[in-house]
Amino acid sequence: MAKQTSHDNVTPHPAMLRERRQREEPGREAARAKVLTIASGKGGVGKTNVATNLAITLARDGARVCLLDADTGLANVNVLLGFQPDHTIEELLTGDLELEQLVVSLPQGIDVVPAGSGLLPSSDLHPLQRHRLVAALATLERSYDYLIIDAAAGIGALVIDLLRAAAFPIIVVTAEPTSLTDAYALLKRLGRTGERRHWFLLVNDV
Repeated sequence: MAKQTSHDNVTPHPAMLRERRQREEPGREAARAKVLTIASGKGGVGKTNVATNLAITLARDGARVCLLDADTGLANVNVLLGFQPDHTIEELLTGDLELEQLVVSLPQGIDVVPAGSGLLPSSDLHPLQRHRLVAALATLERSYDYLIIDAAAGIGALVIDLLRAAAFPIIVVTAEPTSLTDAYALLKRLGRTGERRHWFLLVNDV
């Protein structure tokens, strides 16, 4: 894989990436991972727990699963899974490392692309860095049955990009009024993209 630099400005739009997969012949489409992005309007609703437990459950059923922590700056996947990564996805975004150098294989039967805490908040990412991350999804899709993305909470541009790139965009909510309000704000933000498609809600902690 060639290392991208700040001059690599030809990167796929999230919707274009998804549509390109849909146009491919059935044989190639079947070989690609199903992409699930787990997001939330509000933090603290169990989003990362949902993503982690889903990844482990699918792996126990024999699937090849990669869990990508896209909550740059406030990562928790490695905390829940009990490991300390040597490298994080922020090093992909800065162009210091290639994607394959970040993948960690765990005893739970899943591979993880970890992020870091207090390093590079998703809200501060340059558009080229966001596009670089979305473009990396295509590489992971060729190696797994499922690619599960733990996005950041909120309505940031990277969250929107990752939800739009997924075949199954899932928004986690709880019964708390603040969670419902922020989830509605996220749905409104997605509605402004002009895409007519399904967005899935997962009600947690009920």
